[in-house]
Amino acid sequence: MRFSDLDRKVTTADVRPSRWESGVPSYDGDAARPPGFQASVLVAEKRAPIVALDIIRGVAALIVVLVHVRMSAFVDYTALPVSDRGLLTALFYGLTRSGNEAVLIFFVLSGLLVGGQIVTRLTTGRFDWVAYAVERTSRIFVPLIPAVMVTAVVSTYVIGHAPSILELLSNTLGLNGVVTETLTENRPLWSLAYEIWFYVIGGAIAYMIVRGPNLLSVGLLSAGAFIMAVLDTRYLLFFGLGTVATLFRVMPNRSVLFGAGFCLLATGGILNQLTVPTKFFANVPALKGVDGATLLCIGFCLMLPILCSERTSSNLLALRRPAAAMASFSYSLYLFHFPINSALALWLPQAESISLQSGAQFVLRVAICIIGSFAFYWCFERNTASVRRLLEGYFHVRPVP
Repeated sequence: MRFSDLDRKVTTADVRPSRWESGVPSYDGDAARPPGFQASVLVAEKRAPIVALDIIRGVAALIVVLVHVRMSAFVDYTALPVSDRGLLTALFYGLTRSGNEAVLIFFVLSGLLVGGQIVTRLTTGRFDWVAYAVERTSRIFVPLIPAVMVTAVVSTYVIGHAPSILELLSNTLGLNGVVTETLTENRPLWSLAYEIWFYVIGGAIAYMIVRGPNLLSVGLLSAGAFIMAVLDTRYLLFFGLGTVATLFRVMPNRSVLFGAGFCLLATGGILNQLTVPTKFFANVPALKGVDGATLLCIGFCLMLPILCSERTSSNLLALRRPAAAMASFSYSLYLFHFPINSALALWLPQAESISLQSGAQFVLRVAICIIGSFAFYWCFERNTASVRRLLEGYFHVRPVP
């Protein structure tokens, strides 16, 4: 499981299945364990796959795709004929407006896997800032740079709106929302700005803990703090919640935490939906002071000890391979589906009613987005590990043991 994953969301680690330490080998040496080291921060059983996280990441990425495809494939719910506004249609529209909740899950997972990786390496004395920079840079940019280029081609030659060089650079470097707006034909890139600066802030703090502050680390931390203030500092909190969740993976009463977390997650999701203005219903004034997104993220964090347990992975063992496949390509699916769908909108008209034909076109759009994104995954993201090895060789970096 990686996030970014992304999200992955949430982007994290490499192309392997979810591990507690995001693809980093687990800590095995009791003799070398530092004084006061807590078992709760140990990575999962000899890098055993965390099947539940792979499933969650894959499903969250698919939900984001469904949200964007539905918005371009069908008119708003209130614009449908009254005869089409049945229970099933309402459920379909409800599911396909939950993209924000899916991205929130990606942020927490990114904190868990990448922030957890930092915590574990710091605790075991294995944090190497150059290795960390190589890992994060390769993970983020190997798929992101081609995604921005594909978006530029679609915008220029298909849509007829050429983005400026400054827009392309800012969307590549995580400065969209600060220097320029997010590219119109790839709206999901808004979350990559947060993801990139999560990694910068986490790496800068870890560097100062290990080696003490210097001009570079203080400058990066200051830049990250400024950019997060311009964007939305709540998302840094969500990343931090995921990181903290690393510390209570092993603890008693996990089932109680899971139940409480599920209730908070459901409540937060509902409140988050109610406080988002749409043509279907207006903002609920009584709920404007309630942050449903924060409740959702706290609830998901409380569920993680059970979701990441060996027992849960054993119960889901039959889904291990498909879950790993979904997770491995979910970052590319997140990055590439939007420009593909934007291009399809020129040839597939927006349906004004629910019918067999409009439903078939919706399924066709989703299938093309998935197949196209997988093709880009095969060309780029699949080679992340090879690019990483090249960078490690160039910078003389030894993989963290």
